[in-house]
Amino acid sequence: MREELLKSIKARIMESRGTSDAAAVLDPRSLVEAGDLMRLAVAEQDPRMHDPEILMWAGLLHWARYLALPSGQDGPDLRRALGLFRMVRDIAPDWVPPHVRGYLDNAAELLLDQRVDELIANGRVLADKGAALGDLTLVDRAIGLFALAVAELPAGHPLRAGCLHDAGHVWLTRYHSSGLVADGEHALPLFREAVAAADDDSRTHLLAGLANCARMLFDRTGLPEYAEEAIRVGREAVKSAAPDDPRRAGPLGVLAVAMRSRFER
Repeated sequence: MREELLKSIKARIMESRGTSDAAAVLDPRSLVEAGDLMRLAVAEQDPRMHDPEILMWAGLLHWARYLALPSGQDGPDLRRALGLFRMVRDIAPDWVPPHVRGYLDNAAELLLDQRVDELIANGRVLADKGAALGDLTLVDRAIGLFALAVAELPAGHPLRAGCLHDAGHVWLTRYHSSGLVADGEHALPLFREAVAAADDDSRTHLLAGLANCARMLFDRTGLPEYAEEAIRVGREAVKSAAPDDPRRAGPLGVLAVAMRSRFER
């Protein structure tokens, strides 16, 4: 049975290599075979010992699935693959495939990014569905997922600024549906934090997001401090982009709308 299962899993992996067709490794039966094989991985004479060949091929199956699945759905297979490869490394380091070794050295960081990607992807789906259906319970679930994602990311992490910005947008989604100023006021500090965490490449975009949020609050409340922030940050966003940068059009539009809003008041 061991050899038959190994042969089947190897064939699935080989079939998916070098082609765009990953059906063999994504077939649900591949996970059944991997589960059956893993039950044979423990040596009967010593439960502390595992068969490194079984661990390696089961790990390669999950690795192939991780590569084939879209972002947001690939996390469980990545975690399973890295866990199996770590076991292989502890037993027989030479069995670890060379292309995986570098990932093992950075497994904690990679797994963190995967967890956050899953939270963000699921949060976006819930937010979009909630907005389309007018269902604030779905939007609230999305807000919770983004809060978890932000909490996972330490200061200085390259994903943190974008995650904060997206979390602000989910609060704005709620704001548009509920009409509650408090929802917009929840969004504003998230946009501010995003700008504070921004790198040079994302700064223009994140500044424009902050300016737009402040302008929306001004439109609803008429409070001059929101208009002042929208225009000040909008000007900063425009200034942060080179004159020939195509991204400059976005903040220019945001600034123009903010100035018109104040003028019309």
